[in-house]
Amino acid sequence: MLGYLWYMKTKINENFFEECNESSAYILGYIYADGSLSDRGRINSWLLDITSKDFLHLQCIAKLMNSKYKIGSKQTVKNNKKYNNFRLQITNRKICSDVKKIGLATKERVTTPPSIPERFYPDFIRGFFDGDGSIYIYKVNGATQLKGNFTAKDKKILLWLNSFFAEHLNFLPKKVHLDSRTKVWTIHLYQRECEKLFRFMYYKKDAPCLKRKYEIFNSWFTNVRNKSNWRWGSGKEERNTQYRKIGRLAQLARVSP
Repeated sequence: MLGYLWYMKTKINENFFEECNESSAYILGYIYADGSLSDRGRINSWLLDITSKDFLHLQCIAKLMNSKYKIGSKQTVKNNKKYNNFRLQITNRKICSDVKKIGLATKERVTTPPSIPERFYPDFIRGFFDGDGSIYIYKVNGATQLKGNFTAKDKKILLWLNSFFAEHLNFLPKKVHLDSRTKVWTIHLYQRECEKLFRFMYYKKDAPCLKRKYEIFNSWFTNVRNKSNWRWGSGKEERNTQYRKIGRLAQLARVSP
């Protein structure tokens, strides 16, 4: 029995979420979007389930966590098309306990905004965006445009993001829409807002991210906008100077909608 407990401890860095850093904040954001925490009904038996359509990205998350848990797959059908979803299922008691303390909740309870230091919000939001955000380039009357969005099943987390963006990135307050068919909440961002979001989230070149979403942003700045408008490091300066009052956002977001 002791040997089994030691094996379970060594399957992952169980202290990964104990102290917040850029990697743990990013993965926490991704879990808020594409993860779930569930009580399996036995004493101290929890399951943290992280899903992704992108196997390589999930493999990158597992590597950052020093995880030896197997990445499984499950096929789903949507609009008569088959899709493979990959899953990293973590049963380590301390990992599950730590993400629960930070704010992630089971399906039966409401997830609260993360209790992490303010300087890691760019990483958390980038993780959330990689899980439940989208970005695309399109044309309107011949003019090339950039548009993005955040989606969530929980309206409260989008209300928190809305407040954050309005107060700290100077976005106009957004309407949080509900898709009556999918029962998913959405906020939309347009060109200038997407550009600010890019500078905020990708404040350094080697930050962990979903490459295909980053490449859409990169294509916009490279092929559409003047390349000189962007330089690495400017996002970090914004992060260090504009977000000193973020700590009170958690209280602001806990107000019921």
